[in-house]
Amino acid sequence: MVGYMHITLRRFLFVFFALAFVITAPLVVLYTAGYRLNISNRSLQQTGVLAITTFPRGASIVLSGQGLAQKTPYVVQRIMPNTHDVILNKKGYHEWSQRVRVDEGKTTYLSARLFAVSEPVILGAADSALALRSRDTVNLITIEDPSVNFFNNGANVEVRAGTGASDQLIALLPPGEYRLLEEDPEYILITETRNVAFIVARQGGEVVELPKRLTAFDWLASEDLLIWTDGSEVNTYDAVTGEDTFITRDGQSIIDVTWHPEADSFFVATATTLSAYDRSVHETREVITLLSDVTIVDMWLNASGKNLYYLDSLPIETDTEPTFVHELTLTL
Repeated sequence: MVGYMHITLRRFLFVFFALAFVITAPLVVLYTAGYRLNISNRSLQQTGVLAITTFPRGASIVLSGQGLAQKTPYVVQRIMPNTHDVILNKKGYHEWSQRVRVDEGKTTYLSARLFAVSEPVILGAADSALALRSRDTVNLITIEDPSVNFFNNGANVEVRAGTGASDQLIALLPPGEYRLLEEDPEYILITETRNVAFIVARQGGEVVELPKRLTAFDWLASEDLLIWTDGSEVNTYDAVTGEDTFITRDGQSIIDVTWHPEADSFFVATATTLSAYDRSVHETREVITLLSDVTIVDMWLNASGKNLYYLDSLPIETDTEPTFVHELTLTL
């Protein structure tokens, strides 16, 4: 009788563990593959991945209200598909935050440029003179040895490439007075005296007129991408795709716009504020106010993007006194 009970128990245990294996093995496989139980809809969902990079490195991460032990750069594995709040902090820098969508079975890449919390300083005469030499704004831009010229044939203005007898017709523009603002091997940016701007393709001669006046701009030659303002709105225009993207509108007059040298962010200056915008947009676009309650009439960055300069008054040619430049540190 005792032997029979032992046999029965062994059979029971065998069946029990066999069933447990059959039930748990697929769950283990699914768990290893990144599947989790979504309690809200009682279903298994494959998780996603969030890869976070910051410039500079070493920022702390808060994901959906939970602080992580790791610092950037970091890849967060097995995140439930959803919209998540991401906050990045680094000592001495402005807090960065965005709402980011993580989809199942996919990796979402998040790259953030952090800007230092700093106060502007007024440079001395010598340093101001050096900073002014690096300025490249729409008001002072000059192009040495331009590759195009304009010819009024009485009915239109011809945009021609080259000079002399070997020049070639690129495009026709309406009658007016034009000047060349920017050019690269593919496109030409031209403005008319009333600040009507045109982008002309060198090949094919396609002419695109911007829908509003152009008062300030910055041309990203590596991507044929224009950021521009008419004084009240900021837009980008992709010359390759023809896509015009609205960025922001401000009740104050927008003075200037410029790309960061790494082209992952850009700056917008009004008469009294300076803000940094992320180029990339997830569920939101991060905007950081760097300065407020200041006076700005012009701004530009140095080649490295570590410092931003601005003027509170434009220099006058007849001035004998030096124009002093304000310097804002962007990277510690």
